[in-house]
Amino acid sequence: MSNEIKHGREPGFFEKYYLCRSAEKYTTNVSVIGRYNKHIDKVVLSNALRSLIVKNPEFCCNFFSDEPYEKIKKQNGKPYRLKPLSKIAFQDVVFYEWIEKDLDDEILDRLDTEYSGININEPLWKLIIFENTASQYLSFSYDHTLWDGKSGQFFHEELLSEIEQFSKSKDITFRDDLFDYEKDQSALPVLPKSSDKMFDLYDIDMWYTLKHIVKEIIPTRITNYLTSNSFSDPYTLIDYPFPKEDIQSSRISTKLRLVHVDASSLNKLVKNCKENGVTLTSYMTTLMTYCLKETVLSNIGKNKVAKISIPMSGRRYYPDKAQETKFGLYVGAINYNIKLDKITEGNMKTLSQSLLNNMRIALETQEPFKFCSLLKLINIWDFLGAKVEKNDRDTVAFSNLGMTNAEKGGWKLIELIFSQSNGIYTNYSMSTISTPEAGLNITFGYSKYLENFIERAAFDSFLSLFKEKLIH
Repeated sequence: MSNEIKHGREPGFFEKYYLCRSAEKYTTNVSVIGRYNKHIDKVVLSNALRSLIVKNPEFCCNFFSDEPYEKIKKQNGKPYRLKPLSKIAFQDVVFYEWIEKDLDDEILDRLDTEYSGININEPLWKLIIFENTASQYLSFSYDHTLWDGKSGQFFHEELLSEIEQFSKSKDITFRDDLFDYEKDQSALPVLPKSSDKMFDLYDIDMWYTLKHIVKEIIPTRITNYLTSNSFSDPYTLIDYPFPKEDIQSSRISTKLRLVHVDASSLNKLVKNCKENGVTLTSYMTTLMTYCLKETVLSNIGKNKVAKISIPMSGRRYYPDKAQETKFGLYVGAINYNIKLDKITEGNMKTLSQSLLNNMRIALETQEPFKFCSLLKLINIWDFLGAKVEKNDRDTVAFSNLGMTNAEKGGWKLIELIFSQSNGIYTNYSMSTISTPEAGLNITFGYSKYLENFIERAAFDSFLSLFKEKLIH
């Protein structure tokens, strides 16, 4: 096998979707931030990163094309090719910043401006290390094209394992050369296929494709008769006019707020959810929507519908392939519309149970992943361009990476924080991740352009109400 084939490939269909998002700057980097139980010095870190890169070749790659960008757009990203960089130095990907206090909203806002570009001689990730006299936070900041949210979690687990191994070595020295393709190519594994070519997660049959084509070309009343899974809704969805004069910067800027739930309170919250027949995801999604309705969305009028999106991991379908699915795109979104007038404090339990039932049906049928497959049929650049023009956003998006319990040889992940931009996709977001020791971290995000319509104090009121109602 030639090195061109071994260490290069075309993008998968889902990667093309994220390539468009990156090329058009519709979003910024995802960040998964880890706090470890010991300080990590540069000698150990440099060796650990080098080992991780050589074992996982996607970490030394970028997508490249010599074709004009207009041709790339017309050909739906096909001219791009994933292939290794020639070299990566420590200083290319690791950046240190001194902070006077613990990680806070201001730092999350700063991370929201990070962007790893495609078609440049840099990898699609960086490690930003925030330090003070008491703490050290390692922020894995990465482009979404190769990795989903769970990949960021797994990065820290893999890095922890590498750190544990090299921390025992007495004769290692600092490695500035994290990767050199000319020297490392013989040891570099075959570049993994894209997730859609590795597994059947995104496979669909002809009937599924035709059913959704019919929904697009035949009036709603007829499609409601022909198919039982209609996405239409009789009520007006929540929308805001987009500030055209500042569309480029406003559409990707997100204001972030961090809320911490300690381990004891998290245990109480999980117990309450179990007793009420709901999950953390279904309950917190319903609660967030209710609190938005009572504060930020209190004056938008009647008959408004919140569009809710809940990304889910498809790794659950391949339990015996845990190693192969650590890094990649294995995500699909459950979409759920709810009329705001129906959400009251008294019926949140019922609504949470209803949402959970919809989630279970969706996961059983694999509908979120099948629906993603329809992206194969369209030009992504045209699709997302139209989405921007219409300012077609979800109201709420909730990404829950779950519990991480990573420990090895005296090293452990004490705390994790998950943060991401709303981009052009949603108005309000909630991203969560937890550890047994530190508990749950919740990162709320609202699209900055909304400040043209809603006072900042309303978001403060939302946070206060959410924290008050979360654990009671």
